[in-house]
Amino acid sequence: MLVIAACIALLLGAGTTALALNSPGGFGIVNDLMAEPPTPDENVAKAPEEVKENSMELNASQFHGDGGYSGPWYNPADDSFWSYEWAGYKYHFNIRCEGDNIETITYEIEGERSYFEIIDKTVTQQQRAEGIHVFHYPKTVTFDYNHQESIDDTRIVEIYIGFPLSESGLEAYRRLMAEGHSYEAAAQLDAAIEEGAARELTGSVLSATATFADGSTQTKSYLIEAPDLGNPTSYTFTEIAGN
Repeated sequence: MLVIAACIALLLGAGTTALALNSPGGFGIVNDLMAEPPTPDENVAKAPEEVKENSMELNASQFHGDGGYSGPWYNPADDSFWSYEWAGYKYHFNIRCEGDNIETITYEIEGERSYFEIIDKTVTQQQRAEGIHVFHYPKTVTFDYNHQESIDDTRIVEIYIGFPLSESGLEAYRRLMAEGHSYEAAAQLDAAIEEGAARELTGSVLSATATFADGSTQTKSYLIEAPDLGNPTSYTFTEIAGN
């Protein structure tokens, strides 16, 4: 009997020791995850994300004067078309505004015959028949910051200007009307139109007003210039003071 009791006591003692070794508060820890020391991130509070200040800059690096002649000048001021001696010209508006916390950007163009042309692509044939206009010529246009495309599913935005044809341009135009097609006269007219458009756009001022997430605004204005009027393939946008 003493031998049996001793064996029972030994078995009970071994079982208790095993439980103690495997219990969370026992003599040892066999769980590898619990045995690892805490990582530094668990003991150090995370730094708050940096709050960026409101900012905006104009990016006109893609504006190279691409566009073209659009026929006699349409004057939005009095809703009239002028004679062939005045030309209309459209520039692609591939300009963007960049910065932090911007929600919308509103552009304004200043110039005697400088406008935006907005083509409303949502107007249906029925609406046109009812007198709804497709073409609009405001001095301002607004873009959402995340959708600054000048051409999308709803509208096309371009810069529209008007100017008088030079004597060289008028001569070429009259020659084409009198003689019919002529490569020489057509090239002469094209050159006169390109130079006249660049001369008209030069001196215009483009202002960009950013509206930020907190409701505040910032406006910057830029003087548009074509350094080489005889070959207007590049334009500068120089920020001017006063805003």
